[in-house]
Amino acid sequence: MTNPALPSPVLQATFQRILVPLLRGMIRMGLTLPLFLPILKAAYVEAAEQILAADQRKLTLSQLYLLTGVHRRDLRVLMSKPSLPPSDKLPLLAAVVSEWRHNPAFLDDKGSPRSLPRESDNEDTLSFYRLVTMISRDVHPSAVMTELEARGLLTRLPDHEAPSGGNHERLYLRDEDELAKQNQITKLQALSHIVGGHLETAIGNTFGEREPHFERAIVYDHMSQASVQELKQLAEQQSEDLLNVLNRRANELALQDRDQGDKSGYLLFGAFVHSESRQDANELAEPSKIDKK
Repeated sequence: MTNPALPSPVLQATFQRILVPLLRGMIRMGLTLPLFLPILKAAYVEAAEQILAADQRKLTLSQLYLLTGVHRRDLRVLMSKPSLPPSDKLPLLAAVVSEWRHNPAFLDDKGSPRSLPRESDNEDTLSFYRLVTMISRDVHPSAVMTELEARGLLTRLPDHEAPSGGNHERLYLRDEDELAKQNQITKLQALSHIVGGHLETAIGNTFGEREPHFERAIVYDHMSQASVQELKQLAEQQSEDLLNVLNRRANELALQDRDQGDKSGYLLFGAFVHSESRQDANELAEPSKIDKK
């Protein structure tokens, strides 16, 4: 007889499909189950608190226990700890690097990040200080520059083209290979925002937590690898063009809203392409293929 407390096979398959790539990343980072359990419990409590707040229900240990199954002893410990600071925006360092790499105004003719003077007295001249202040005025650009340099993400060299006198420098964003080696923290921060944002949209749409957000995808299988490659290239080019259009307009609006009182708005737009060989995936999933030693 089926246990009514157990999730349905469809529910199990759905969330296992979502969790497997996430857990693969955790395994690569050395995050084993005993290390992950405290994170999972804290996430369960945070999610339950959000549901209770949305439903305007009282927050109690009993309610949290009923919703999550987390033991009351653990709930007391979790609720006594200060919560992590809210993070509804891409961290400043990641946002600066992303803007430098993707905003056409900061790219050269080859589409690579151009070198920038440290600062400029001319407001119409692009500079690193202007790049930072376009994103945030809460932190001085020199502090951002120092931190990026400490992380190996930029290089400072004398600016021989600048007028004589003064401390003139040009700043260079390190190449992508160097970024890939030294920017793991920034990549993880971006991962949390991109994947977290998509999950917020998908879960909200699936369970009717709010007004639906735009979410569209196409899926095709039983195709040749040549056809998949053609579609990938088309999707990447079209998506890149759209992202550039949106990025330019977002920068214009951000400058327009700089002196506005209400700055609570947050928007995340992304695009991705996933492809795989389903034959290989099925072979990997067959129990007979697993070495049980």
